Amino acid sequence: MGLTVVSVLRSGGQYQAWHVSRLQGQVKAATPSARFVCLSDVSVDCDRIDLLHDWPGWFAKIELFRPGLFAGSVIYLDLDTDVVGDIAPLAVREFTMLSDFYRPDLPASGVMGWCGDAPGEVYEAFRADPHGAMARCRHRDCWGDQGFIAAALKRAPSRFGREVVSYKVHCLKGVPDHAAIVAYHGVPKPWDV
Repeated sequence: MGLTVVSVLRSGGQYQAWHVSRLQGQVKAATPSARFVCLSDVSVDCDRIDLLHDWPGWFAKIELFRPGLFAGSVIYLDLDTDVVGDIAPLAVREFTMLSDFYRPDLPASGVMGWCGDAPGEVYEAFRADPHGAMARCRHRDCWGDQGFIAAALKRAPSRFGREVVSYKVHCLKGVPDHAAIVAYHGVPKPWDV
């Protein structure tokens, strides 16, 4: 199996189908052999997997952990990401997340990777009590989906290296040559710069 690159689009928020098309275009330009898929509840211009739950905002990403969705290497990208180089070398065997750019001890979910199914315990734990999980993950040490994912894992995730950079932290003088992915956490968004 080849590399699958996946994103998530939940309707009703700030992101639209054109954000998916934009990211798909960057992935195809940088890594032509990759398959691009979006989990969504709206029509998108790529392969789509239906979202099954009405989990709001970033919590829709928890559906990436549903069993049986993927085979082979998978890289997940937030829609506010720029792909600036070949991402095939980022394919991993074990579940991998970003390190938070300001608090590196905390994992971040803007870019994630795995092989085959993502750790199913994340989906099962969230599905058992989604409202409780969302309520618990509203503070700095368990922030949003990434806090829930880290807490639900049976072991600490591996972390991506220097190929994934932050626009705000690493790109003040331009995109570093070693970067394959530029993450835009917060503002600005890539289409604003």
